[in-house]
Amino acid sequence: MDGRKLPFCSSRGKDELPEGFFLNVPASLSSKQEIFDAYGVGLRAPESYFGNNWDGFFDCLMGLSWIEEHTVVIFHERALRIGSMDQHHYIECLSRAVNEWRSEEAKKKFEVFPHMRDHDLVVCFPERDISWIEQILV
Repeated sequence: MDGRKLPFCSSRGKDELPEGFFLNVPASLSSKQEIFDAYGVGLRAPESYFGNNWDGFFDCLMGLSWIEEHTVVIFHERALRIGSMDQHHYIECLSRAVNEWRSEEAKKKFEVFPHMRDHDLVVCFPERDISWIEQILV
């Protein structure tokens, strides 16, 4: 993870999370395609908004212009148990998206393009999974 602090929150439950647009990521997802489908529906992404690949998934996380709420919360019931390469790509995409939404470059973009929506992307995992996720990003 090149020295960065893990950008995810840990939680014991949904009641600890901030208000905003809420996406619950079910523990039952077991493949890359199921993840893409769940996010497409859960984020209410425009039809055919992103391709079925990790670059498209990241682009979707960086779009979100159709969501009115400022805070977008992605809550995981537990860390997903998918293949190790897909697990790494998934966690890396979430980490990059959270960090980019928080960056100074993102804030400047919204000054230049005021029609775009600024968001606070919050990704949360159960406390018991945080150390496991940290190992994925090493």
